[in-house]
Amino acid sequence: MKIKDEYDYLIHLIYCAIHKIPPQELPKKLSFEKVFLFAKKHEVANFAYLSVEKLQNKPDDKLLDLWKQEYWKGVRRDALQNNARDEILCALHNNCIYTLEVQGTAVKQYYPKSHLRMMSDIDIIVPKEEFSKLEKIMLDLGYVTENIKDAEIVAHKGAIHVELHTDFFAKDMPTYPALNTPFDYVTLNDDYTANVSDTTFYLFHLLHTIKHALHAGVGIRRIIDLYYLENVMQNKADLQYIDSVLEEYGFLETKEKLIAIKNKWFCNNTPSIDIKSLEKDIKFAETHGKQTLYVKNDLKREKEQGKRFVKLRHLFSQIFLSKQDCYEAFPFCKKHHYPIVLCFFHRAICIIFNPKRWKNIKEVFERLK
Repeated sequence: MKIKDEYDYLIHLIYCAIHKIPPQELPKKLSFEKVFLFAKKHEVANFAYLSVEKLQNKPDDKLLDLWKQEYWKGVRRDALQNNARDEILCALHNNCIYTLEVQGTAVKQYYPKSHLRMMSDIDIIVPKEEFSKLEKIMLDLGYVTENIKDAEIVAHKGAIHVELHTDFFAKDMPTYPALNTPFDYVTLNDDYTANVSDTTFYLFHLLHTIKHALHAGVGIRRIIDLYYLENVMQNKADLQYIDSVLEEYGFLETKEKLIAIKNKWFCNNTPSIDIKSLEKDIKFAETHGKQTLYVKNDLKREKEQGKRFVKLRHLFSQIFLSKQDCYEAFPFCKKHHYPIVLCFFHRAICIIFNPKRWKNIKEVFERLK
């Protein structure tokens, strides 16, 4: 892989860590600080550190220490999340609630060491009919909770974040029709755990990655997931069935591009299809995606659906906010119950005297290119 910038070098470091080979030294004119920054934004700094520590010309002592801290941060987070997960599962099972895990905690098992796969939160799926019990259980465990549309409980306690779902995907997601009602696919165990087949698990993971890629963006971490999962699933899952589902719902092309990127980055294979745009979006997306990518992909979908003047309508929606949007963006207006005209006036004053808001305006026009 030719190294042109810091993103390329970060991917090279991860490639070498995966294959346990010595990395190239940092090319001249590239910055270790930028490589580290990008690695943190994608939550892969701990993985990249495995290669950094093998370099002859390492970063300066201060930066190297920060990088090492990111590695041990991953170890600590893994331990804390495992303890929290065990506590939550125990509480749910004691209340006779079945649990299914198909996201980060399930993917970790395919990594060489579980702490190398950073998780932002703990995701657990439970039967819909048990939803009413969830909030009390989490409150009893000391979590602060939020009920999301009577379909999801989001909870946090200190650095631990948890999401309790009742479906594979939210109903407003395009991936919802392709795979939903999780407990139609499971095998129930005596200990109140539930399992899905390798085919369903891999189909879910591909759809989940595609969902992010087609919305706010998917980061480098999930491409590493694809590497480790495909190595196992190509011999265990029904790949022909998976592709037929993805093709039926219009996701096969995106899946093939994601796999091609994975093969280019971590298998050193030359892609046979055009992946430049998606590859660029992945690097830009960071761990959780970007609003700019969300709008870009949303406008693209509307255009594909035959809607007209999509960019112009988006521009108008950003200029002429609703009163509710103004109240959310400017709490001062909500506090004083401003009518929409005064909201616009207040917004204009804020833009003129707050240079940071010019950046938001610039981003709006970037999306329209």
